[in-house]
Amino acid sequence: VGKVNHFKPGETVREALFAEKHSHGLVKWWNLTLKDA
Repeated sequence: VGKVNHFKPGETVREALFAEKHSHGLVKWWNLTLKDA
């Protein structure tokens, strides 16, 4: 992923960009809960 902030308000994050080792479910949580908050 590098040093790019993919978590931007109003934008869906592609789960395929992340190999979740220590953040299980973070991208799904962002897309379902925080994206439009």
